[in-house]
Amino acid sequence: MQANQSWIEYDKNTHFPIQNIPFGCFHVDATTKHCCTRIGDNIIDLALIFSHFKGPHFSALKENIFDSENLNKFAALGKAIRLEARETIQAIFTSGKEALGADLIAKAILPVASVQMAMPMFIRDYTDFYSSKNHAYNIGVMFRGIDNALQPNWLHLPVGYHGRASSIVIDGTPITRPKGQTSADGITPGFNACRLMDFELEMGTIIGSGNAMGVPIKTNEA
Repeated sequence: MQANQSWIEYDKNTHFPIQNIPFGCFHVDATTKHCCTRIGDNIIDLALIFSHFKGPHFSALKENIFDSENLNKFAALGKAIRLEARETIQAIFTSGKEALGADLIAKAILPVASVQMAMPMFIRDYTDFYSSKNHAYNIGVMFRGIDNALQPNWLHLPVGYHGRASSIVIDGTPITRPKGQTSADGITPGFNACRLMDFELEMGTIIGSGNAMGVPIKTNEA
């Protein structure tokens, strides 16, 4: 769906135009978190505008799925409801301010600089796939040299390894430089902080059923 220009003003070069509609979570206050989206430099509290979602999938819901500290319930409902959510949000914010009203607009639309974002998903576990050839080659050079940088099996199977869910944090979280034993001369060990820091661009994908996300799902079992 190619939506028209939103009545929320934003710079034409923004990464968050009305055509984007990402989903996240933010701190409403010290004890409450809500699901949200972003248009321009504004956070939209989806929990507060939930009653304006009128599509067939949302009409069948028994609870406000955006009044939640993460997106797990929303994600577990599948692709169709996510498409309906995006289309509804685009319609709300292009059809005119009258649809929401001044009071709701004042409460539900907040400058992004005024809010603190929260982890969008509750992640129980994850697998990190060694899928970038350039990255695998560079790391291989460091450990095995240029002539044996890539292991022969790298091109023939997906290399994945277990990751720690606690290492997934939101942008802006301070990172503690790791410490451990190293040895400059290969003989005498010393305990100090790592001298090199690796920066990588990662892309994450949520995979799993409702049960895997901690959300009850219907089954055909008696």
